[in-house]
Amino acid sequence: MLIAPIHGYIDSHVGYVVFILLYFSFIVLNFSTSIKFGVKIREFVNDRYFWLIFFLFWILFNLIVLSAFSGNLRFSGFDEIYEQREFAKTSVTSTYVWYSSGFLANCFNPFLISYGLSYNKKVSFIIGSAGQIFLFATAAQKIVIATIPLIIIFYIFVINKKGIKLYNIGFITAAACLSFLPVYYILNPDSQMGNIIQNLTSLVYLRTFCVPGAMLSIYVDYFSNSDLTYYSHSMAGALFSKYPYDAPVGEVIGGYVLNGLRYVNYNAGFFATDGVASLGIFGIVAASILVSYFLIFILIIFGKKEMNVVCGSFIPFTAALSNSSIFTSLLTGGGIVLIIILFFWISVKKGE
Repeated sequence: MLIAPIHGYIDSHVGYVVFILLYFSFIVLNFSTSIKFGVKIREFVNDRYFWLIFFLFWILFNLIVLSAFSGNLRFSGFDEIYEQREFAKTSVTSTYVWYSSGFLANCFNPFLISYGLSYNKKVSFIIGSAGQIFLFATAAQKIVIATIPLIIIFYIFVINKKGIKLYNIGFITAAACLSFLPVYYILNPDSQMGNIIQNLTSLVYLRTFCVPGAMLSIYVDYFSNSDLTYYSHSMAGALFSKYPYDAPVGEVIGGYVLNGLRYVNYNAGFFATDGVASLGIFGIVAASILVSYFLIFILIIFGKKEMNVVCGSFIPFTAALSNSSIFTSLLTGGGIVLIIILFFWISVKKGE
């Protein structure tokens, strides 16, 4: 939030307003987690058929991805990640491949990892982790490989069987902020270890903490004087209003930041896309209400008995929300597919 005012994208007073709106938005989101009731899920399928169907789809999606990347699998270093990613985007254009990859990375593999950790199923954990490593070798998406340690860390400190400890998220965030800085300044950046720490610092600070806040401010600046989308950027909203631009929202902002250069996607999280781009600066609160309805729906459907598996499985989805619309995360990011998987898995648990 400090970067954009410094570079002149928004006035500092507007920055204060955005900060206050975000504060109230997080209060709304926190309130949604206090729901105490849920629906009773009856058994729809037994344990054997659930895992049979699950792994049939898991194998199918992996075969689709493997058929597209069979000759181009490689583990890229930090300096080769963007080259590998660009090559994957230009060489593989099939929608089926990217949907399959997304469902595996955001739904199937995180579920296997979370289930393996929660129920001490080592084979499940290994299969899920190996699946994420395989997907990283296709398109070098850092968040895919980062999912493994993220789920482990959150399971140990936040969502283990002893209960969900939300206050530990603050300690994890503070540790992430402080862990790399001392080492970054001590190590020689030209050394191998220094280069690794430099890239990790860039990932933690720039990609995780700085970019979402900066992009939100830039969206505020642009849509304060431009046509709002009124949710027409989503499939649902497009039924009720006409989309005012000839490119996706992220590319519109990319052209604005880069002085007209097109096809550069400056996508941002749900506060920016579902909030500011849709309804203006006060849409930030509206976006938080929208996401809170989703959280309430999750709590009503699943309750809190299996929250360790549910929360662990949703970590990639949550990460996607910091970089995309909730509609995109649900439809193309696999959120709906993950809900279906968890629903039938919990129905199996109820029948045991």
